[in-house]
Amino acid sequence: MSGLVLDVHGSAGTTAEPGAQLRLVMAPPAGEADGVTNHALISSFIEAEKHSEALGERNEKPPSSDANYSLPADDDDDDDRVATEGEVRDLLHVVDRIPARLWVACLAGILERFVWYGATAPLQNYLQNATGGEVPGALGLQQATASNIVNALMIGSYITPVPAAVIADGWLGRYKTMLFSAIIESIGATILFATSLPVAISAGAALPGVITACVLMAVGSGGFKTTVVPFIADQYDQTDFRIRTQKKTVRTSPTSNIMPEVVTALRYGIAGGFRMDAAKPDAQQLQHGRQVSWTDSFVEDIKRSLLTCRVLILFPIHWLCYNQTFNNLISQAGQMVTYGIPNDMMKIAGAISGIFVAPIIQKGLYPFLTKKRVSFSPIARMTVGFVVLTLSMVYATVVQKLIYQTGPCYDTPLACPDALDRTVPNQISVFLQIPIYFGGALAEVFCLTTGTEYAYNHAPEGMKTLVQAIWLAMAGVGSCLALAFTPLTRDPHLVTMYAILSGLLGGATVLLWAIFRHVDKVKENESE
Repeated sequence: MSGLVLDVHGSAGTTAEPGAQLRLVMAPPAGEADGVTNHALISSFIEAEKHSEALGERNEKPPSSDANYSLPADDDDDDDRVATEGEVRDLLHVVDRIPARLWVACLAGILERFVWYGATAPLQNYLQNATGGEVPGALGLQQATASNIVNALMIGSYITPVPAAVIADGWLGRYKTMLFSAIIESIGATILFATSLPVAISAGAALPGVITACVLMAVGSGGFKTTVVPFIADQYDQTDFRIRTQKKTVRTSPTSNIMPEVVTALRYGIAGGFRMDAAKPDAQQLQHGRQVSWTDSFVEDIKRSLLTCRVLILFPIHWLCYNQTFNNLISQAGQMVTYGIPNDMMKIAGAISGIFVAPIIQKGLYPFLTKKRVSFSPIARMTVGFVVLTLSMVYATVVQKLIYQTGPCYDTPLACPDALDRTVPNQISVFLQIPIYFGGALAEVFCLTTGTEYAYNHAPEGMKTLVQAIWLAMAGVGSCLALAFTPLTRDPHLVTMYAILSGLLGGATVLLWAIFRHVDKVKENESE
């Protein structure tokens, strides 16, 4: 291909002569070079047909100080060389080719999410509502009980990644853990389907079936989620800025179980005044006269993991609000005019928004900011995600208030005589919910995607699965917090609930930026 070679730093570009070929050099995963978030390529050398003439023209006309010029390559063997530090810093970063094996791993993740959302999306209605009403349902357990069961499922699915990470790293390996977890989850989904059939509901098997299915799906989903992201990342095995890629699927062998040593080292660090340096071998030998089995680098890895997890401590508040889409926002839609659309289908608005928004941000906004040398590093992105979700929760509060101000039942939707046996909702359009889900999709791209990337990139090699599990456990903690809101998950208190959630997330947003923005500055200084 021929044409303009884009310049990251300067104001000018270099136009290749006709017939010139743009050579691309691969870059390693995101987070290691100049804040670029995607796996990248570096546009590098122009291979001109007339090498000597092109070089002579450049010698006659030296480049200006504010433009970065590409130089001709000597031969095709140069394609396989490692890019220099200056090339990594100065040349334009563009998207790398994704290996086929990585797409296969991503497909496995997509199918697992298909099973999960297919089984859990109708769950709130299935548990909350009785049969025969305007809103579909089966068990009639009411909103508070239904929300508690859904929250318990979320807690299980986000807490089980921690023991699953230990099993993956210390025993089975990521591939087998992911495979067995998928089988367990599929069994749970099958039980949920079988016990939801009319004959099973009539026989009284529905509630025991839901409980059994939730346990199996929580275990299976948790084990799968904690391994699939590191497994996908393992499929991209380039560590240098170069062209060549391997074609074999990567299965990372399990390492020895390091958890006993991690726990012991943490205990020694706490006993030493909450200083992990006190757990280092020399310190233990000097102060306590005992030898330990780990090294200084092992303790440094633990410190690095703790620092990574520290950035994630405010995410339970984020998950508390984000997980409203699994229960209370579904119930909110059931109080509105749905025009024949199932109220649990409104979540599709978030999925569709994500499909359109994610490529625009990942392929448009991030590269544009990088080209303009505007810093938009992980903490800044997470903060933007927190802000967007806070605004979504404020909007959800307004929508709930509008529902209560609209007849026929006002602040007791579907519960007054005018509801005609729960068949007439308050006369307000369900499409008012769309901005809530759009904001959730934006927050997911800015916040959750970045959080997953941050947890992987900043974790030591031997603790990536464990740190990923802790990152997922933050969602479980958020679901635990949701249980405290049970008294408010009923009419007419839902406005108060959404208002409190908005305030909590707004406060968490301020704390995230105030406490951790220095992490970005330290990273920038290290890069410089």
